[in-house]
Amino acid sequence: MNSSKKDGTVVLNANVLVLDDEPLVRLMICTKLEQVGALVSEAACCADALRLARNTDFDVALFDYRLPDGDGLDLVRQLRREGFSLPIAMLSGEAADIEAEAGNDLGICAVFTKPPDVTKIAETLAREAACQAVQKTEYVGRYAYWQADPNGMEAFAEWSNNEWLAIDLSLWGDVPLPVCLMECIEMPHLGVAVVGASQAMHEGFKRMGSEIEFVANVDELAALSRRPFSPLERAALLEVPQLRC
Repeated sequence: MNSSKKDGTVVLNANVLVLDDEPLVRLMICTKLEQVGALVSEAACCADALRLARNTDFDVALFDYRLPDGDGLDLVRQLRREGFSLPIAMLSGEAADIEAEAGNDLGICAVFTKPPDVTKIAETLAREAACQAVQKTEYVGRYAYWQADPNGMEAFAEWSNNEWLAIDLSLWGDVPLPVCLMECIEMPHLGVAVVGASQAMHEGFKRMGSEIEFVANVDELAALSRRPFSPLERAALLEVPQLRC
């Protein structure tokens, strides 16, 4: 994914979510993003944006701060709790307040003031989307994705700390799974998925008693990541207030 052509023209071949309750502002921004190649989805409130984010694999997003049913930073916090790692930029007339409130914990990639400089927004989102494309080898949606290799367990400890885990066993073969990996899967997580496991492995995991999702490949894992949460999964995401449009 290139962020510019050789002549310096911005290119944004990305799936972008734009959240703003002002129709004119939304029109200005979305028109510019579409002109440079983006596929844009629009939302006018937090509830709509949350629904879209849960059901679409966005590369990058732009959120307004003050909205009819909450504020953009609360929505960012919700998405981070649910494991979404996409770059999110903020737009507001209160840019200094946003930067102070967000700090370094939410992964806000940029803060833009109103009225919006649509060219600068397009350039920034293109750069962030390009960086995200490189990182997607490590994440599939909300899941931290790790392709298990009997000869490459050194990265396992860092990978296993994520709340949403996906382990790809398609290259594992008949080698017995190590105890440390089995123990990690049994630890409390918001979600665990196993990719490409044999039928024998399925039975072994079921005997563990853990709630594990089984998928055949990475495409199915991406679809699983976009699936709405079950009531039990929603309850596990702390006491986050319901967002209403």
